[in-house]
Amino acid sequence: MGRSKGLIGYSLKAELAQKRFWTLSAWDTAEEMMDFVRSDVHAAMVQDMRSRLGRSVFREWAHPRAELPLSWAAAQERLGPPT
Repeated sequence: MGRSKGLIGYSLKAELAQKRFWTLSAWDTAEEMMDFVRSDVHAAMVQDMRSRLGRSVFREWAHPRAELPLSWAAAQERLGPPT
């Protein structure tokens, strides 16, 4: 992921005991993000983790580049409480 075209940055948050994981990433364009989502690298990671994770939920929003990085507190505020 770290060298993917269009990636500005990313962070991972994990609650291991609850098997809850969040990935927060910023991309230049939605198209470049989707190129990564459809990539072999992402597919291999998803396949490897599938048996260890619950269902996935995705949220997207626009955020000014000048205000990056976005803190986890700010992201959680947008996402609401964990489900």
